[in-house]
Amino acid sequence: ARRLAPSEAGIALAWAELARRSGVPRRAFDLLSEALRSIQGAFELHQALIDLCVEQDVVERLPALYEELECTRPSDPLVWFYGGYCDLLQGELAVRELRWSAAEAHFQAASTHLALARDLEPGYADGVRRSAARARSGAGWCALGRGELSRSSEIFLEVLERDGDLRYEPNGLGRSLLDALGLLGSRFEAAGDFTQGVAMMQR
Repeated sequence: ARRLAPSEAGIALAWAELARRSGVPRRAFDLLSEALRSIQGAFELHQALIDLCVEQDVVERLPALYEELECTRPSDPLVWFYGGYCDLLQGELAVRELRWSAAEAHFQAASTHLALARDLEPGYADGVRRSAARARSGAGWCALGRGELSRSSEIFLEVLERDGDLRYEPNGLGRSLLDALGLLGSRFEAAGDFTQGVAMMQR
């Protein structure tokens, strides 16, 4: 069963889930990675691998695999979509660790890779829009973390204008766009700019 054929995504998922439940997540990661190298177009394998890495808090293991897949399957939109999502997760991890420059680089890479996925497969447009908005908001969080209030305001308001229907959706750190605007407003007020502070909080 481990010698994967193109139609055996389900077998790979079953083996990986067995490994995960048996307390050997590294083996589950290896099985899913092996399957992704062999099987094209199986979104469930990508999602299972990312879910596993998020659950185990090892998202840093993902980039090397997706860099490999981007080289070997440059016309596969799923590779670029999930590779972009991987960049997004890496960026949010860097934000959590207050590594602003690294986070910004990951968010920029996410935007680039997601755009490639949309170009290759227009049907991915809505999923790309949601993840891309999250990446742009991530850049706003970086600016806010650095104390660049005007730049942060510019980014968050641009996201609000373009993707206002997503303003309640949390990012990987559990923070929504509305949370960002509220915090930004309080930072403006703390800096003595009450007009901007109130304007942010009323969005």
